[in-house]
Amino acid sequence: MATTTFVDKVTTILASWANDINNHVYNSTPVSPATTVHPASVIANTPAGTITSVTQQAANNEIDTLKAPKASPTFTGVVTAPSFVGPLTGNATTATTATTATTATTATTATNLSGGTVNATTATIGSGTAITKYLSQTYVIDFPNILGGGGNYTSSQTLTGAAVGDQCLISASTGFNYTLNPRVVITGANTIDITVVNFNSTDVNPNSASFIVTIIKH
Repeated sequence: MATTTFVDKVTTILASWANDINNHVYNSTPVSPATTVHPASVIANTPAGTITSVTQQAANNEIDTLKAPKASPTFTGVVTAPSFVGPLTGNATTATTATTATTATTATTATNLSGGTVNATTATIGSGTAITKYLSQTYVIDFPNILGGGGNYTSSQTLTGAAVGDQCLISASTGFNYTLNPRVVITGANTIDITVVNFNSTDVNPNSASFIVTIIKH
């Protein structure tokens, strides 16, 4: 049979062990592992695609030179954008809806364009005939005295891009004698004749005037 003294000693020893175990499990401070920093310049990179660098840092530098800047980026090839809202600048193969087109350098198909300037291969207004080119030139001509009763005088001029069969229109500036009849006809490649006819009964010597000739190609 165990004595009281023995039991007290055993109890003390067990309490000490329990205290040690408690301190070890719950109160110990974890030791942080050693950390080694590897810069990108020493981390290997496997070249792929257009990237030829063999380190991560050099590869990142290559990528930086390939990407377009946020401000005023320049694109190559064909940029396809099905819908534009706001100013449109640059090349667009298809602009389904361009509410405001400031400049569309190439807009092959544009079903809804309003405002701004569009330089396209063809342009259709409403359901009308497509327009492929619009030419306009101003000529200052001082015609001589023109006989009455159907007399006329013709001035040949150059209008680059004009071709026989194109639709052409003419108008005269303020100050031109509107009792006279100005006419324009395309006589050959890049060549037009501006004629003034006098259907009055008396001769007329017209003032110098500006004549605006417009050619529309379909």
